[in-house]
Amino acid sequence: MAAGRSRSTAAVASSERSVTSAGVGIPADEVPRLFERSFASTGSSFAGTGVGLATVKSIVEEYGGRIEVASAVGRGSTFTVRLPLAADQATRNP
Repeated sequence: MAAGRSRSTAAVASSERSVTSAGVGIPADEVPRLFERSFASTGSSFAGTGVGLATVKSIVEEYGGRIEVASAVGRGSTFTVRLPLAADQATRNP
């Protein structure tokens, strides 16, 4: 680490939930845009409005969390939501 710089990290207890689909998957070039409002993937036969994932991301971030997706065409997708636990929950659920 360079002189005059410091870095500290703190562990924050969190809760993680994942949802996996063995569906068609999402093309890699579309994954970065999935959470944009009004974006709809071209890889699905189901029409969407492009509002759902953007809304989920907004709510998750409002609570200090994050949402991630891992996907492969022909293999499906996994969406993972991580939310920080309140201090009293963290001590009950180590």
